[in-house]
Amino acid sequence: MKIGVVSQGSGSSYVEMENTKVLCTIHGPRATQKTELFETAKLNCELKYTTFSSTTEKIDYVENSKEKDLSLLISQSIIGSIRLEKYPKTAIDIYILVLNDDGNVLVASITAATMALADAGVEMFDMVSSCSVSCTKDNRTLIDPTTLEETIPTSSTVLVAKMPSLNEITQIIQTGELQYTNVLECVDLCIDGCDKIYSIMKQNLIDSLLQKQKNQKQ
Repeated sequence: MKIGVVSQGSGSSYVEMENTKVLCTIHGPRATQKTELFETAKLNCELKYTTFSSTTEKIDYVENSKEKDLSLLISQSIIGSIRLEKYPKTAIDIYILVLNDDGNVLVASITAATMALADAGVEMFDMVSSCSVSCTKDNRTLIDPTTLEETIPTSSTVLVAKMPSLNEITQIIQTGELQYTNVLECVDLCIDGCDKIYSIMKQNLIDSLLQKQKNQKQ
């Protein structure tokens, strides 16, 4: 997990989860003709897979429905954490590039997006951390599953995005069928995973800030 990896953007981040690799760049807040009448900032999110990111499916240059759906879910997960009222008549653009897909892309993208926003100095109520759990029919629980684990025919997945400092959940997504008790167990595991990832995110930002201050003094 790194921030400030792209010099052209207002902020950026790079996140690896197992073999999944995601790069995020923030542009803005910036004024445009389309946003001059908006009382709060407009958040735009675009996720794109590189053509070499997956060995199991063919990726085209044209945005597909999967990328549009993921972009919307990322935006929904983090929009509640951003103080959009602080940036009237502007737009905040989030560009996410999936360099390698080995599963759990949505979790990695949410993490990368909120880290890049923090690097850009965008005011937030809190950072958003995310975690997912896959539950199989033989009662195995897999935290942050890989592509192979996600595609097990009998598995179901629960994803949670959370603002840990405020103890507020910003997104819950379930795919597949689960018993009510299993759903609660998976959500609890995801919440615990979010808290652990959040501490890593926070420490990474502190270390990056200290390194910047050290470089400025030299």
